Amino acid sequence: MPSESDKNNSNTSKRRRRWRANRRDRTAVAQENAVEIRNIDIGEPDANAEYYIAQKTKKSPLYLRAFYEWQGGVTNEISEGSKFILFGQKGTGKTAILRHLENSTSQTIPTSFVVFRKEIIEEANLANLATTFAASLVVDEEKIKDSKFYYHAMKRLLLTFLLSKCSELDQAPDDVSWFTKLYNDLKGSGIGQIAALVTDSVIGSIQSLEVDVGAISGGTVSVNASKAIKRSNDAFQKYAFEQFIKKNLRARIFLDEMHFAYRDTEGLSADASLVRDTILAVREINERLIENGIDALVIISVRSEFLEHQEIAVADVAHTIESYGIELSWENAPYDRNHPMFEMMAERLKVSLGENFDKQTMIANFIPIGLANDFLEYTWGKPRDIVRYFKSLKATFPSRSSIKKGKEYSSVIRRYSQAAWQDQKAALASFVPKNCIPKLEEVLQEISNRNFDNSKKYKKKDIAIELKDAFDEMVKSGISYDIKELIKLLYIVGVFSVRYRDAGQQEIIHQFHRGNRHPYTDGYYYVHRAVAKALS
Repeated sequence: MPSESDKNNSNTSKRRRRWRANRRDRTAVAQENAVEIRNIDIGEPDANAEYYIAQKTKKSPLYLRAFYEWQGGVTNEISEGSKFILFGQKGTGKTAILRHLENSTSQTIPTSFVVFRKEIIEEANLANLATTFAASLVVDEEKIKDSKFYYHAMKRLLLTFLLSKCSELDQAPDDVSWFTKLYNDLKGSGIGQIAALVTDSVIGSIQSLEVDVGAISGGTVSVNASKAIKRSNDAFQKYAFEQFIKKNLRARIFLDEMHFAYRDTEGLSADASLVRDTILAVREINERLIENGIDALVIISVRSEFLEHQEIAVADVAHTIESYGIELSWENAPYDRNHPMFEMMAERLKVSLGENFDKQTMIANFIPIGLANDFLEYTWGKPRDIVRYFKSLKATFPSRSSIKKGKEYSSVIRRYSQAAWQDQKAALASFVPKNCIPKLEEVLQEISNRNFDNSKKYKKKDIAIELKDAFDEMVKSGISYDIKELIKLLYIVGVFSVRYRDAGQQEIIHQFHRGNRHPYTDGYYYVHRAVAKALS
């Protein structure tokens, strides 16, 4: 009679045989549909880029053809109108959600999709209005953060977007004559053109003060831009809502990619204040639309990282996000082969490889055996990461239909890591002056080398010492936060993780993207594996 040990060994052997047989079956499925990776539609890590490429090639974007939402709930709450602020970390899929909602909503309701960075920042150049609209006129914004300049400017812009969805409008009253002049140009204009036209009207509202700049301060005078626009806006808002009600407005405006980058102290404050005041303007307009029973809504996406910025992390914004926001997060996903990013990517690959292709087949053929968990350690647990991995795979081995060897995987990971670090640097640019990033890279490279050979362990105080020279350069460039805040920001964007051992000597890893908002205070700091690989 076989012993208990023999039975266990026998069962283990059976499981292994079944696993090998299943793997052979999955490989057979892939081989049956063997397609060179170059011919597989991967999509893009950035959903807006995917959209524009699809427009050029006359195809539907892959995020629409293979839409995937882990756990659901987000699209329902936004489409029902109970929430209108979608927030989450960079790369979590906010744009894909908004694009999906815009696509489905546009079947029955007029819509516009506004890429904030492209249409507002670049085309309207709104963030630079504070200092560049006239050589002899300076807007006194009291360090920007105390001003409501952008709040009123964005309200005007958003109301104009909504008016553009109405049928023929009634004549505007005399006290909003600027809109009468703009209305004829508005018809048939794109979003970017509308933004530029409204920006011109904002400038006109300020310049209409008719001050004698030559008689004051040697040709320069400070004006309160906020009050100038508010006076002009009050009558415009009254007129706009009268038209919304009379014309039975139905509309959805989707506002995406709220973005800013550190250029200098004034530029950073201006950009951050623009993000902050846009959130508040969206809330104000939506509440008025709801109060008046108007079937219209402005829906906005915001990066969670930006909500940590000192210019944005104010009470009004926090309350607005809490009341009207819904978070898109993958932080509670299992960090193994059951992570939903694998399922999401498999849905994308099915478009090219057929319905028989599934997640297990994908892992078996494109992530060598036993390396799924290793791959996750090179990611930030977000959908963008796995799309970037497959894009790197396509660029590295375009003529292959699978990869099996660890060496091949390592080549893909290196290319992926380099692309991922470029993306991380873009996130850092919101807080770190661009000219200071090379020095910061040198420091991170030194730390990651020591992490790798275990020649030195870094606690928070040690990281502060290593970062001091780079931080001093940032101070010279005008940053106002301290070195502790810099370390916190590097942790938030995912450059650092923190490790420690619990009472049972089990290693615990804290990472912001996995829900650890406040890392263990006495832990050791490590550079993220993808960043370390890119810098090696």
